[in-house]
Amino acid sequence: MFFTNKSNQECEAIFNDFEEEEFATGGTIADQTIVLQKGFDTFKNFSHSMEPHLRELGLSTRLINSQIELMIDYVLCEEGKALTVNQCKILKLLKIKMSRLKFGVKVWYDGKNVYA
Repeated sequence: MFFTNKSNQECEAIFNDFEEEEFATGGTIADQTIVLQKGFDTFKNFSHSMEPHLRELGLSTRLINSQIELMIDYVLCEEGKALTVNQCKILKLLKIKMSRLKFGVKVWYDGKNVYA
């Protein structure tokens, strides 16, 4: 709910121009295909203590000299397919935002009438 003295046209212009990237949630449609490359590079900035959590999320990982190794190339998501909760958690760990926050005017009231 948003209250203002601005006209409907001004509000629609404000909301139509607003768009913010955010982390995806389960069920969001992937807008790109992401493949994680096997080896140490994907998780080079992660603490070794994250490795069990990554395995819980479905990744094939292991620890070597306190570094996380992804043992196989892993297709994290495919463009046009819905994301699972675990995929979204991995995307968030990798700081990849794949969703957009937008607002729109659905109904307004001018003090006399309600418009939909």
